[in-house]
Amino acid sequence: MKIAVAVENPDPDSMISEGFGRSRYLLIHDTINESDTIITNPFFASVGGAGIETSQILIENNCDALITSSIGKHALMLLKSAGVQVFLSTETTANNALNLFREGNLNSVELNTPRHHRRKHYRKKHKGYS
Repeated sequence: MKIAVAVENPDPDSMISEGFGRSRYLLIHDTINESDTIITNPFFASVGGAGIETSQILIENNCDALITSSIGKHALMLLKSAGVQVFLSTETTANNALNLFREGNLNSVELNTPRHHRRKHYRKKHKGYS
């Protein structure tokens, strides 16, 4: 099984990134041979669509699961359609999150999970519209 973790630095002891698409690095842990691969995310500074593009990296690397602190709706939909499970973990290191995953102590994210994305969306009010 390959488990990806969105991280801030290229190190298994790095903190999990605040968001998936804009994470600077992706740590991919292979549970079969207990090895780690670090991939630099070329889309971390993208103006838009970073989550979708970063999702493609995981799909191309045959990842089975993702551990992140937050993820956008479109990236989540793409990963789910590719069979990638998504789990939430915040304020911890990649190694600790992987241990929590092994122990079954992480919550999976479904499309109807309210915390799949932390950004608040505000409706713009225009004159003449309610």
